[in-house]
Amino acid sequence: MSVGGARIVREAAGVAHPYKIESSRDGAIWNTTIDRTANISDTSNLSQPEHRFETKAVRYIRLTLTGYDDKGGQRNSDMRPWAGIREFEVFE
Repeated sequence: MSVGGARIVREAAGVAHPYKIESSRDGAIWNTTIDRTANISDTSNLSQPEHRFETKAVRYIRLTLTGYDDKGGQRNSDMRPWAGIREFEVFE
């Protein structure tokens, strides 16, 4: 199937946990589709970042959290959010 994008619905608003989204045809070989592993702030809508991309003939999509934002997307904050994901939506 072709995949045109994904949206992450986070548990806590205002966080920017680093992550990557990968795609695979067979579940063995993975290609990085979105790389936010150096994330401090990925979009203006931190609680539900949406990414557009085009992958063809994929069967699997995975989201990997690669770190933890202990400042809530703001370097001067004392916020301590958990790395919770409420939904991971994939669409054509």
